[in-house]
Amino acid sequence: INAGDFYNLNSFSIIQEIFSRNSEINWISGDKYIYNIQSAIIRSSSPYMYRKNLIQAGVYGRYLPFIQQESIFWRSTLNNYIDHEKLKLFHYLIIQFSLNFQTNNFFYLKFQQC
Repeated sequence: INAGDFYNLNSFSIIQEIFSRNSEINWISGDKYIYNIQSAIIRSSSPYMYRKNLIQAGVYGRYLPFIQQESIFWRSTLNNYIDHEKLKLFHYLIIQFSLNFQTNNFFYLKFQQC
């Protein structure tokens, strides 16, 4: 994540629970929230249900919004599909995931706002 970014306090336990209960899910994304100086949510956005063919065509970030890298989590087994020399390119990582899995392996998590 970038400087100034932070995760919901329960993010990691929720993600771990989703992975442990759903073996068919390989990667997860969630909502992005922007907070003001008083910690109030001033804007939010939900990720697209990313489509395999659009990922591979390089559409996200060019014609559609970027894939939210700060909110993507994946199983460690997906690392077997990565050329670690190219890992510094996030777009490469997502293309590799899309080549090796169906889009229904992606899970969108929407946190409840309090």
